[in-house]
Amino acid sequence: MLDRSKSAPPMYIQIADKLRKDIENKVFYVGDLVPSESQLCKQYDISRITARLALSELEKLGYVERKRGKGTNVIFGKYEETLKEITSFTDEMRNNDVEMQTSFCNISILVPDKNISELLKITDKKVYFLERIRDINNMPIVYSKTYLNIDNLSLKKKDYENSLYAYLKEKKCIHIVKAEDQLEAIIAHSFLEKNLKVKNGSPIFMRKRKAYDQNDKLVEYTISYYVGEKYKYNIIL
Repeated sequence: MLDRSKSAPPMYIQIADKLRKDIENKVFYVGDLVPSESQLCKQYDISRITARLALSELEKLGYVERKRGKGTNVIFGKYEETLKEITSFTDEMRNNDVEMQTSFCNISILVPDKNISELLKITDKKVYFLERIRDINNMPIVYSKTYLNIDNLSLKKKDYENSLYAYLKEKKCIHIVKAEDQLEAIIAHSFLEKNLKVKNGSPIFMRKRKAYDQNDKLVEYTISYYVGEKYKYNIIL
C-alpha cells in the first residue's frame, strides 16, 4: 500500500522503491518485464505521469531499461562474489555470467605517501598507481585505486582494461597466491558520487586488499568502492 499522507515521500518514489525491492528479492528477474505505465495506474490508482516518473526513477537507478514498443525490462541483479579463493574482479563477474567494461583507466608512477609506504613496507621508492572505474550495462559498479610494488610495469592503459591478475601472470610471471581483505560499509561522498554516479550519502561497500605473490612479497594494495545497492559479498570459512 502507498502512504498518501502529506508528509509521505512522493508517490513515484514509493512505487519505484517497491519495484526496486521486488527486483532485489527476485520477484522479477533479469529480462522480465515490470508492470507498464497503464498497469501501474490501475494497480496503485495513480496518474500516467506518476507511473512514468516511477519507471524513469527505476531506470535512472540502473534497475531497468525502457524500450519504446517493447516495455520495461529488468537489467539489474545484485552482483555476488563468494569469498573462498583469490580472484580478480573480472573473473568474479564472469562467475555471474556478466561481462564488464572499463569506462576509465589510468596508470602512472608516483611517490606514495607515508601510509602507503608503510603498508607496502617500502622506503624511498616509487610505485605504480592504477585507477579504474568498472561498469556493467554501462553503469559504474566499482571504482578502485591500486598501488603496485612491482618493477618495470607497462604504462599502456589498454594492458589494464581487463583482469589485472591475468596481466601480472601472463606478462610478469607474478602469481597472486594470498590476499588479506578488509571490508567496511561507508556512505558516498562527493568524489564517489561523481565516479560511481550515485547520490551523496548512498551506501558504498569498501574493500581494502593486500595481495602477495608466490614469493610471499606484498605487491598490491587496492582500495575498491562498490555500489552498495548492486553488490553483495558471501564469505565461506
